[in-house]
Amino acid sequence: MTQLWNRLVEIEQRHLAAYFAAMAQDTTVAAIDAEITAVDGRRQVLIEERKRLREIARRRVPTPEHDAGIAQLAAQLRELRAGAKAARKAAREALKSKLQELGQLRRDAVKRARQESGLWWATTMPSSPATNAPGRLH
Repeated sequence: MTQLWNRLVEIEQRHLAAYFAAMAQDTTVAAIDAEITAVDGRRQVLIEERKRLREIARRRVPTPEHDAGIAQLAAQLRELRAGAKAARKAAREALKSKLQELGQLRRDAVKRARQESGLWWATTMPSSPATNAPGRLH
């Protein structure tokens, strides 16, 4: 059962890598993702600076310029993420046939893995609710 599980995890990881590679081919999605990463990086830098200032003072100190910058970047991130959501939806529509093909390949690989696992059907799913009853040892 563990070998089957490991194969299923590998299949899912390959599928996700192929999905993200296909989505990265869309230049709009890639550009928005890069911008989101850059803005989030600047936000993290401000948060770390504020944290460092508070550690130096060993108390909570007012940092209005950091707070304003963090709030501004957070608002910008919200807008970018909303745009990214729309861009990803459009990319999925544009890549619909390729994504369906990837999904079918994943389903076929899962089916093959289950067939090759050598497990009897009752070991992968319970045969009846009584089989899973508490205190049942066999």
